[in-house]
Amino acid sequence: MPLWQSLEPGQIREKGPGDLVTEADLRSEARLTERLAALEPGSRVVGEEAVAADASVLDRLSDGGTVWVIDPVDGTANFAKGSPNFAIIVARVVDGETVQAWISAPALGQLAVGERGAGVTVNGQPPQPRPNGEGYTGFAVGRWRRAVDADPSRFAAITPSSSAGYEYLQLLQGKADFSAYSRLMPWDHAGGAMLIQAAGGTSKLLGDQSYSPRIHQGELLSTMRPGVWEELRDFFVGSASCP
Repeated sequence: MPLWQSLEPGQIREKGPGDLVTEADLRSEARLTERLAALEPGSRVVGEEAVAADASVLDRLSDGGTVWVIDPVDGTANFAKGSPNFAIIVARVVDGETVQAWISAPALGQLAVGERGAGVTVNGQPPQPRPNGEGYTGFAVGRWRRAVDADPSRFAAITPSSSAGYEYLQLLQGKADFSAYSRLMPWDHAGGAMLIQAAGGTSKLLGDQSYSPRIHQGELLSTMRPGVWEELRDFFVGSASCP
């Protein structure tokens, strides 16, 4: 947090076209990697920046045992421009299944904590789905957004946030109806998808398959509202603009 809104130009770089990394990402992942690995001897860590440096680190998710999955600053572009809409995501994955997860949005003062089979809290309170309203609100880009634009009648407000962790917090707090993703990197979704499920919502692939941190390709749709997942699934599957 001392680097938020205080980054120097030399503390921001591109690790790929349009893909930023900052000194905050690197420091956050280094600290989390050290502390989390020490919590459970023999556990391993898969961090976004470690995978960027060595793609073989991602293979750790294919093995058994405990793997900590870290997104040290989810929404780096937001962080770099001083927006508060970024998050830190940690998931504890055991034998390929997320069993515990944490999403913190420190600039917003929000923290979601959950365990599979034991429920979820956001700032100590139970999650709430968004109340029924006129049209769905949510987060969609690319083909998902083109599908909405081609038939907008059932949607009220669709925005990109550039942070999956921020979006999952919005869903858990009843501030949005759904999020939709085609890029399934485990640090983005291993924690959030489980939190939605543990809170009584639905987060799974459009083909009706369960999400797993070992799945890196597919179309992931998440919502906290009962019955909405099926309606949106049918809409997106039937759209010529979506997979």
